[in-house]
Amino acid sequence: MNWKAKTGWFIENYCYSLIFLAIFLCLWQVASGFFSIPEYILPSPLQILTAFQNSGNFLMRHSFVTLQEIIIGLVIGIFVGFILAVAISFFDILHKTIYPLLIVIQSLPKVVLAPLFIIWFGFGMLSKIILIGLMTFFSVLINTSKGLASVQPELLDLMKSLRASKAQLLLKIRLPSSMPYFFVGLKIATPAAVIGAVFAEYLGSDRGLGYVIMLSSVNLDTSRMFAALVLLAAINMVIFGVVCFLERIVLTRYRHV
Repeated sequence: MNWKAKTGWFIENYCYSLIFLAIFLCLWQVASGFFSIPEYILPSPLQILTAFQNSGNFLMRHSFVTLQEIIIGLVIGIFVGFILAVAISFFDILHKTIYPLLIVIQSLPKVVLAPLFIIWFGFGMLSKIILIGLMTFFSVLINTSKGLASVQPELLDLMKSLRASKAQLLLKIRLPSSMPYFFVGLKIATPAAVIGAVFAEYLGSDRGLGYVIMLSSVNLDTSRMFAALVLLAAINMVIFGVVCFLERIVLTRYRHV
């Protein structure tokens, strides 16, 4: 992809969003001053920026903790979801036995499971990682399973007539066909990982942006709360952007295979 193509892709996908965001922030700032909205109710963008300046080191330190939890939990959730999807596609007995149990586990409300994880695994990072993994693996599992099963029957029959093994069918046919579905699952899992991290930190932690939000709400420090929310949005956007970048690389590669 040349420089002009990259620039055109960026402008097409993000330029209008950035313009809209700038206009929205300007209107927000003007409305805050015009209506004299108290800072503890709704801070203006400049007040949020001031909170960044005053608490920059504090916020970045807790952002790093949350980022660690999100990345580790997301990687574990992706790995578990992908491996289970491949195993279920290989063995029909797993589809009949494990798959319904996974659906039951996913249907359990995370608001109930989170306190249990804190009791079982403590207030440290482990309980947060397990909750994030639990909130992310199912979307990867469902979408990857759908992709692995979406291969055209004629193509499978052709490969079987050539005496292709199950491993060859998986590597040459099923996995390439499942990649678009796999990345859809990743895009769903990314915001779920952020939500899971904040929720777990909010319930029981002394570190992370969820803890900062809880502490700021108790102290009516709404500006710092919004600053933490901005950092969470930034983390989500960066991880989502990495997923989109990897998707473009992988799908382009498979198109040329």
